Amino acid sequence: MVCYSWTKLLLDENARATEFDDPSLKRSEGEGMLKLPPGKTAQDVVTDFLREVYDWIESYLAKRISAEILDMTPMEFWFTVPAIWSDQAKSATLAAAKAAGFASGDEDRIYLIPEPEAAGIATLKGFSEGSSVARAQAGDGVLICDCGGGTVDITSYKVTQMTPQLKFEELVEGVGGKCGSTYIDREFHQWMSKTFGQRFESLKFEKTGPGSRFMKDFEAHKRDFGYSSNLDQIYEINLVIPGARDSALYDTDESIVKLNG
Repeated sequence: MVCYSWTKLLLDENARATEFDDPSLKRSEGEGMLKLPPGKTAQDVVTDFLREVYDWIESYLAKRISAEILDMTPMEFWFTVPAIWSDQAKSATLAAAKAAGFASGDEDRIYLIPEPEAAGIATLKGFSEGSSVARAQAGDGVLICDCGGGTVDITSYKVTQMTPQLKFEELVEGVGGKCGSTYIDREFHQWMSKTFGQRFESLKFEKTGPGSRFMKDFEAHKRDFGYSSNLDQIYEINLVIPGARDSALYDTDESIVKLNG
């Protein structure tokens, strides 16, 4: 089985490159990463994924409110997209969502919203509630830095209205690039290749690629990084690397890769 990952970025592969784009993207192209299954486009893969999401949502709601009520209930579906997304990528995202089944009812509607704008709405809503210590008000400026997995967007907004409905406008054109947190994953893979060479590179993709136990363990350590005051902390990740020698970076008895914080 081959796991395909980071497919979302391929929806916008013809977009203009920016100075902020991660240069390791091209270097990291390999089996399953930034690649497509034979005979499939990026839009096809996204459609397949979203179809599973839609089927789960439909099944869940049918159990909660009954299939009959679900069928007669108009629904709105909102999809967030990176602020730097091109019109081509937005169109492909919308088409994939519709092909997957979203907004298939006569009165259903589907919308796209930039990710920083969605983050702004969610954040400012909290600052508008009575229990909030800091209250946002009309005229306030807000800077949203949306650090995702594949992209990072920075956008500034001015709040124009808080009640009865939150409204804000973009102050200046946002900037961003394809330099999300998966950059760290790609650099980690590069480090593993440099450290263990062909012994690591020859391992099956399902053992080392996105979604593997190896990368899930790395993700857990990545999220915890910085919370410990112990600068000498060792992070351990299980991975059998046949032929690897025992060293400060690898325990052959336990098959553990050791990372120094």
